[in-house]
This record gives sequence, structure tokens and C-alpha cells, in this order.
Amino acid sequence: MAYLGSWKIDDYLTFYCNTHDPDTGVATDADSAPSYRVYEDETGTALLTGSMALLDDANTAGFYSERIQLTAANGFEKGKQYVVYISATVDSDTGTMHHTWQMEAVESECTDALNAYDPPTNAELSAAVADVSVDEIQASALADLFDTDSGTAYASAVSGSVVKEIADNAGGSSLTEAGIADAVWDEALSGHTDAGSAGEALGDAGSGASAEDIADAVWDEDIVAAHNTADTAGALLDDVSALATAAALAAVDTVVDAIKAVTDNLPDSGALSSLATAAALAAVDTVVDSILADTGTDGVAISTATAQAIADEILKRSAENVEGSAAVYYTNLRAHETLMN
Repeated sequence: MAYLGSWKIDDYLTFYCNTHDPDTGVATDADSAPSYRVYEDETGTALLTGSMALLDDANTAGFYSERIQLTAANGFEKGKQYVVYISATVDSDTGTMHHTWQMEAVESECTDALNAYDPPTNAELSAAVADVSVDEIQASALADLFDTDSGTAYASAVSGSVVKEIADNAGGSSLTEAGIADAVWDEALSGHTDAGSAGEALGDAGSGASAEDIADAVWDEDIVAAHNTADTAGALLDDVSALATAAALAAVDTVVDAIKAVTDNLPDSGALSSLATAAALAAVDTVVDSILADTGTDGVAISTATAQAIADEILKRSAENVEGSAAVYYTNLRAHETLMN
């Protein structure tokens, strides 16, 4: 028996046999061509059958061969084991032998994989590890690590892993979000002052500017450019800057002073409280209407001279000739005194 190795589908397999005289053991041609039968594992029905032929008969004795193709059409399958059973008769005595092989065994698959493997070049390896150094992970690699969301919760992601084991035993107790936060904020800044780090910034903030420096920085900050969000103190201060200037207010004050100078000369220091009210003017209007009715001048258009004459009469400008005037009363009073004496 011989193991012929591992083969692929569609490969050609050649197997051999050598016949001998059973009495002497001398290599001898068989009474007839040896026959063969090919079986799969323990299946009792042969996949292939046939006869072998002498190979180089002029120079060999009892040496036979046969070549078959291991096709799927012939029933061969990947991963299966096969055997060829050979039977030959010499001097009326029949002898048998067999050979075995496998179709695409594991080692063959490994060989194929290794043959197909395309190892990276030095340039490719250098590019792949460009973000990684022996001592630390570079900043860009860390950024990729923390910017990537696996979509899996921490507890599920690390369950049963070395990371979980380390976390559960770090400091003698399980790590929690609160514990991590406490550890970060309680860490001494003295060991974290590398240039450009958060520790450096916090250290500078804790030991830096005085109250006066902070106040100066606040008041010197550009409000319009960086602090004008609606409803903030910066926005309010920005709005104040748009109010009237001192020069504009001084101009308004000058105008107001001029107006006051005029109103101070009005009756009652501009209050006009002694002027006739609307009710008083209405009463006068009623009287005037009555006079016009009594004099028959209601609605009558008169000349200026006529109006003047009427006015003179009303005002008693010639008082001596008007009954009831002061002059007439004085004359009558003197006459009365004379009669009494």
C-alpha cells in the first residue's frame, strides 16, 4: 500500500503496480492486464473501473500503470479520501494491492494559501506602522482610536477580555465612570506638564495671572468679534456702544436750552395756567352770539370803519354824551349838592 498524497479537483493521478511469480517472487507479467476499481471513503460502489497497461515492457517485467483524472464529473469531491484497488493474476494465482489519496487535504490548502499569500513590502509595512512607535502610540493614532464609535457599550465590548480582567483588578476594585473621573481630577498636575498638554494649561491657569491681569484681559477682550451672542453681557455692551455719543447729546442739550428760553417768557412761566379755558371761551362765545342777535348783526358783514364806530360807541369813548357815564353821574351829583345847600 502507498499513500499518494493530496490532490486537487481536475488533477491527473497516475498509479502503478508490479506483479511477481507467487512461487519464486520474480517479477513477471500477469496472465492478463491487472484491473482497478476506485472507491470514495467507505462507499461500496466504485467511482471508476478499468484495466492497467504495461509500462516500458521492453525494459521492465510485470510493471503496470494507469492515469485517471480527478474531476467532479467523475465523482471526486474536495476533502474526501479515495482508494484504488488493484487485482492481478500470475500463474493462475490472484494477488491484490491498493493506494490511497485525499482530495485537497488541509496541508494542500495551507500550501495553496502560502503560495497565494502576497507579503507586504517594506514600504507598505512602514506606511502601516507610521502612526506607531515602540514607546508610544502617536497622536494621530490616538485620535483615530477615540474618534471611532464601535456602537457597542463598554461593558459588552470588554466582557470576558483581558481589558475587563485588568479593569476589574486595577486598584483592587472595579473601574467605574465616577472612579475614573475622580482619579483624573485628583491626579497631581506636576507629572503632566508637557508642552501643549491639558495639564500644562491647567497648571498655567492655576499659577498664572493675578486678579488685575484677569480684569484687564476681560475689559480688553474684543466684544464685537467674539462675545456678542444674543442675551449675553457682551451683546448688551455691544448694544450700548451704538447709543448716542457725548457730542450728539451736547447738541441736543443746546437745542433744549433754546426751547426753554422761549417757553420761560410765556405766561405763568410757560405753564399758561391763567389763560382762558375752553369752557370759558365757550361761555364768551355764547355771550357774543347773544350780542350779535340783539344788535341784528348776526351774520352781517360790516366794514372796518363801521366796526370801529360800533366799538367807539360800546367803549363810550365820548363819555360826556352817554347817559350813565362817569361824567354824567358827576354832573348830576354836583347839581344835587347845590340844591341841598
